[in-house]
Amino acid sequence: KSITHTQALDEVAISVGFNHWHQVVQANDLLKLSEVALSSGCVMAFDVKDGMDVDTSDGVLIGDHFLEMLTEKQLFEIYANSPDEDDEQNRPLKETLSDSELQEYFRDDCSFMYFRLAEPHANKPLKEVLALIRQYSFWMPQYIWLQGHLIDTYHLPAEDENGNTVGVRF
Repeated sequence: KSITHTQALDEVAISVGFNHWHQVVQANDLLKLSEVALSSGCVMAFDVKDGMDVDTSDGVLIGDHFLEMLTEKQLFEIYANSPDEDDEQNRPLKETLSDSELQEYFRDDCSFMYFRLAEPHANKPLKEVLALIRQYSFWMPQYIWLQGHLIDTYHLPAEDENGNTVGVRF
């Protein structure tokens, strides 16, 4: 295939969701903080209904909509491999749904608000991160990425400042 360098850049950009190569260049500066937080800091994905109540007023937790794009593929894989509760054989959703159904259900079931911890707090151990999150949200996020490692925190209970359980998800 004989195309110009710019056309090749456009093709690559379009293949990953951009309209043209120049958008990739512009997005690079904007995405750097999100990428660093995801790979070596702390990122949280809250269910939308829980994320709306997260306190970001002091800048410790920072809302970051770029993280959705950076985590979507990983979360889709988790969703696609989760058991189909309506299937008697408990097969993964990717085996019981069509590709279009799987995409649609993922969009319906996995709607998150994303936050990252500000730099001074980003490298704390999980126990300290969880204690910090409790100061800003009644519920734990569904997922936490801590130094690049994904942790499913959905079933952690809501606790008060004394460690007493005050809420449980079902």
